[in-house]
Amino acid sequence: MAAIQIRLDTDQLTADLALLAQAAELSGEVRQLLLDTGDLAAQVRCVHIEGPLAGAAGQAAFRLELADRLAQLVAAVRAGDVDGLRVEG
Repeated sequence: MAAIQIRLDTDQLTADLALLAQAAELSGEVRQLLLDTGDLAAQVRCVHIEGPLAGAAGQAAFRLELADRLAQLVAAVRAGDVDGLRVEG
């Protein structure tokens, strides 16, 4: 039986979540936007990495990243512009 090694990259997800946690501590608006988002676990997606980043044969590589709603919030926080940003259902 052949074995497959699975690699999971969570670096960017971890950095984005840390940024959102820090922003939520400092901003009631960011905190409310996060609450309005609902189930935060549903806001993470798994992306298969293809090509040279996937590694050698017998390996599969995946990256966890924020789905669109939270990715937009991260971008707004990084830009310092969360005014008027609404996370829509």
